[in-house]
Amino acid sequence: MEMEDIVSSAFPYFSALLPNPGVEMHGSVEEHGVSGGMGVTDNTADGISRQGPHISGGIGQYTNPDGSTRTGAHVEGGIYKQSRDTGYEIGGLDVGVNMGVGTGGAGIFSDTKHDENGRIIEQTNSVGATANVIEGGINLANEDGGMKLGLSHGGGAGGREHLADTDGDGDLETVGGGFDIGPVSFDIKSKMLGGIANHVMEGEFGDAVSDLGNIEGMPDLDDLTEIAKPQMPDIGLPDLPSLSDLNPFASDEPELPTGLLPIEEELPTGRMDTPGY
Repeated sequence: MEMEDIVSSAFPYFSALLPNPGVEMHGSVEEHGVSGGMGVTDNTADGISRQGPHISGGIGQYTNPDGSTRTGAHVEGGIYKQSRDTGYEIGGLDVGVNMGVGTGGAGIFSDTKHDENGRIIEQTNSVGATANVIEGGINLANEDGGMKLGLSHGGGAGGREHLADTDGDGDLETVGGGFDIGPVSFDIKSKMLGGIANHVMEGEFGDAVSDLGNIEGMPDLDDLTEIAKPQMPDIGLPDLPSLSDLNPFASDEPELPTGLLPIEEELPTGRMDTPGY
């Protein structure tokens, strides 16, 4: 009897959810870590990822099944998961959906991807723990980034940070993050956030904010100022002194205001007679 037949007979209620089931096992013992996992998967080539009962985990530094390197500790599992990251399109956005039943996980770890020279080009840092009876979510993505929103019946909390420098030029192309709080899960990745992060790290946050206003067809701030000047009334305020004029430490010999006694003039001495005393 083939493995697919064994799995189908053991889990008949998964036959509709796993049309072409199989068993997958993986594990590795590496120099600085160990990992492994097993579960029921589906081999149907329809663009949908399906998993039956599964569990996986690892500790230390080890290689994930997708080829990325994970550093930390992590364990996850579930009864059933299904996802389709792309395949639908709405308004120029790739739309994906996912759902799960009896899922959970916990860990603190960092996933990194490297180029052919061994340089890190993508990194995701994660921490948290969740356990859900049922969950579902939707992904929206285009060439400039993506967003994921999920809801679940369960509990837990977690956070994620995403950084990517895919061309290896030292500037971040994509920056993002996400969180799990109670029934809500949210993640975002964006090239715009990457541009802001680059400016912040270079001390040019003001330029980053200005760049956000450079929308085609919109006048820049200088144009708006020139338009507004003729409309502003002249209220005739006198010219105010500069801060250096008011600063007593601006020069070694500050000039005293007119009308005050010179410092070197001798002040009168003795008691002044006052009428009536």
